[in-house]
Amino acid sequence: MMKPVPVTRLALTCVVLFAIHASGCHGLQASGRGGGDPALEVKAGRTVTVSLSSNPSTGYSWTWTNRANFRHVDTTGWSFDTGRPGVPGAGGTERWTFKGVSKGSDTVRMEYRRPWEKIPAVRDTSIVIRVR
Repeated sequence: MMKPVPVTRLALTCVVLFAIHASGCHGLQASGRGGGDPALEVKAGRTVTVSLSSNPSTGYSWTWTNRANFRHVDTTGWSFDTGRPGVPGAGGTERWTFKGVSKGSDTVRMEYRRPWEKIPAVRDTSIVIRVR
């Protein structure tokens, strides 16, 4: 005969699975060409926006990790839009705006992590931005 699972354990498991699903941390959307490695093109002096799924209520956020090595691209803005206004803990989208500074290309490396933790990022992505 099977041993019954305590209701509290079952309820906790359901809450954790729902939180993972509802966090909205499912990937990258970038305006421009799609494919395996996202690549964007922008004219010098113009901007391009990268959208990344995020849920800051969990402590996680996207960080640009290789910013010091850039010559052709800089960031001009960041914003967060919740996917469901008025729902506490709801995930949403971080929007990073990059400006083409000079002709050439740079690869933006982003990590999704809690800034205070000293463990590897739970997600990362690289986006090539070509400035023409």
